[in-house]
Amino acid sequence: MMTIFRRAMFAAMLCPAAASAGGFQDLDAVDATAAQAADGAIRPVDRRLRLAACPDILVADPPTLDSVTIRCPALGWRLRVLTDSSKAPAANTPIIIKRGDPVSVNFVASGFSVTTNGIAESEARIGERVRVRVEQKSNPITGQAIDAGSVRVGSLN
Repeated sequence: MMTIFRRAMFAAMLCPAAASAGGFQDLDAVDATAAQAADGAIRPVDRRLRLAACPDILVADPPTLDSVTIRCPALGWRLRVLTDSSKAPAANTPIIIKRGDPVSVNFVASGFSVTTNGIAESEARIGERVRVRVEQKSNPITGQAIDAGSVRVGSLN
């Protein structure tokens, strides 16, 4: 005896046209929204992904470290789209943070930010990832080098 779920899945496999017309999100629209938010430097989303079609306009959050978050407020789903690392800062740009440098660490989240001091455990150029130890016995965290002596940690950590 098949459950209702199995019957629906079986029917979807037999009739793929009906499944595609069933309201899946256009992934090209997700890519376009993410590319606009990240100035075109994204990796396309996996085409096997099946999201419910968003009845409203997709919302892009500001890029953080290595991704852009695309949301559908009406349905409550969100998706992180990776940015393209090949568009990273060129190797000839100067190193602004060196290992052992004291840095100001700005933790950024939705609706608030907290700033503290830390010690860089790696070197970085503007826009690159850098490891920072905030407390002597804590594990290092990863952030993005913003300026000389300044690191931003987004919601990915």
